[in-house]
Amino acid sequence: MLNKDLIKEDESNFESLLNQSMYLCLSFGRVGADMRCVLTPLFRENLLKSFHNSLERANAQFEAQMKSYKVPNIKNVPRPVNENMAPSPPETLLDYYPLAEYCNGLLITLNSLRITAPLNIVKEVYKAFEDSLTQTVKVLIAFYHREQQAFTDVERQNFVSYCVCFTEDFVPYIVKCLSMSFPSTAVAEQLGVTLSVLQDSKVLHIDRLKLCEQLDNITSIIT
Repeated sequence: MLNKDLIKEDESNFESLLNQSMYLCLSFGRVGADMRCVLTPLFRENLLKSFHNSLERANAQFEAQMKSYKVPNIKNVPRPVNENMAPSPPETLLDYYPLAEYCNGLLITLNSLRITAPLNIVKEVYKAFEDSLTQTVKVLIAFYHREQQAFTDVERQNFVSYCVCFTEDFVPYIVKCLSMSFPSTAVAEQLGVTLSVLQDSKVLHIDRLKLCEQLDNITSIIT
């Protein structure tokens, strides 16, 4: 019954339900009926389902918006670069609304995990985010191949800037958000390993250069 109800619940209610369920199981434990080991996997599975659904929605929205996206034919005005990588998204995203909304979708997904996410899902979360970003790269490349012949020089340069923004601003920002959501020290402690071992394992790693490699042919264009 709980498993069926969890599917219907909003992610924001998971924390309250988890706390109440754990408290109830603790009470049952006093008479030898502690069911925490049974309930924990239920919450984990439903949390991951909700997480993957949220990522899929963000990707679907980005792909849909790119189908109708019109590259500006006026040269973009450079925006100041935030060297401190503050928690707020890069201002350059404001020039590319599909990417800005995609960013918002990813942040909503991360926020839904912030309180209730167990550390043992970190590997799956990183892999899912990497897959999501990879899918976004494919959408950008498909858009370029579809529209490039009709580009003016300014439009071509603006789309190159779009891809540069994705590679140099957006991806590092998302990786930063992931690292803040799953601190390496906490993950290492949970796994019972040292930080150096964790870093060598590449569990908390998204290779930006490899991820964006397919965009190199676009971002290297000089007009």
